[in-house]
Amino acid sequence: MVAFAVVAAPAIAQTPAPSAATGGVSGVAPTVATLTGTVNPHGVATRYFFQYGPRGLSKRTASVAVGSGTDPVQISQQVSDLQPNKLYAYRLVATSDGGTVMGARRDFRTPRESAVTPVVSTGSATNVADTGATLNGAINTRGATGTYQFQYGPSRQYGASTPAAPFGPTTNGTAISSPVGSLAPATTYHYRLVFQPSSGRAVLGRDRTFTTTRIPNGLLIEAKPNPVRYGAGIQVAGVLAGSDNSGVGITVQADTFPFDGNWQNVASGRTDPTGAYVIAVSPMISSSQLRTVAATRPQVISQLTTVGVRLGVSLRVNRHPRRGARVRFRGHVTPSQDGAAVSIQRRVRGTYRTIARTRVNGSSYSRRVRIRSSGRYRALVRPTDGSHVSGNRSRLIRVR
Repeated sequence: MVAFAVVAAPAIAQTPAPSAATGGVSGVAPTVATLTGTVNPHGVATRYFFQYGPRGLSKRTASVAVGSGTDPVQISQQVSDLQPNKLYAYRLVATSDGGTVMGARRDFRTPRESAVTPVVSTGSATNVADTGATLNGAINTRGATGTYQFQYGPSRQYGASTPAAPFGPTTNGTAISSPVGSLAPATTYHYRLVFQPSSGRAVLGRDRTFTTTRIPNGLLIEAKPNPVRYGAGIQVAGVLAGSDNSGVGITVQADTFPFDGNWQNVASGRTDPTGAYVIAVSPMISSSQLRTVAATRPQVISQLTTVGVRLGVSLRVNRHPRRGARVRFRGHVTPSQDGAAVSIQRRVRGTYRTIARTRVNGSSYSRRVRIRSSGRYRALVRPTDGSHVSGNRSRLIRVR
């Protein structure tokens, strides 16, 4: 009888599973938070992701490779689709050929959206030239989403703006730049950065200025009055320098808001024996950039000048109310500015101070205000876009 020896099968080494430890949460804002944790691959190629959600763990982040090392690795991922004032659960998940491991379940609550205010900083202008510049700034939305734009113009009323662009959410200062063109040479411009959250009031950066450089021009231009009331006319004047400058045809061209380079001929005239010209342009119904073109060979084109058109504002009010009576301020706005902000103001020591606010409904406004003192009062209407500048109408009220 032949005996057979029994040989044991070699043991197969088991692939180690990764380990996952759910960490804390940082940068918590109304719509954004950063989830953290620790993953140890234990020598096997490993990937990780977070599960999260307000009701269960129904959402997950993208899967990210963490390598195949043998030491713990600190990891983090930002989630930006959260809702304000909600309790969220989350946990870290690590997976490899050794298996899938889930970290402990933890939770956090997002703050109310009104509890934080975005931070907006207007930076210095760069690349300043005769007709253009680059406007800079930074925004920390503190978890909010919305749009940003730069407002700019020859005064603190601005009158022009860059297109509104979507932005956020962020939890630190993010640099922003926007080029602007079609500026007037040798002109001081005011500008500021504005962030409009998806809900709530706009956050304004501080006003700053820059001055465009001068350019040598053979044709000068000036427009008066500026700004001009809606529907009124202006005079465009200037001088054509150089020889043979008498009796030269001058064409006035206008590019209305939003200043997209669509120049239109609006008036014409000729220079006098000294090269000077004065040309009437009427009516002005929208803020415009103007230039003049001389019929010389080659053509000479003037620098640009921007003319703001004030909103037409009427004001009806009882001029002799009793002290402490509620007085109705009402009027119309031309052209229609539905939703435009209206400030009822009283002049105090040479400065107008706001005492009440309302908005334009279609083309009219109305607001009752309790009047206790005699003085000059006005209604100031701010436009809804850069096609016009603020208009106002004042009245002297004497209480009995």
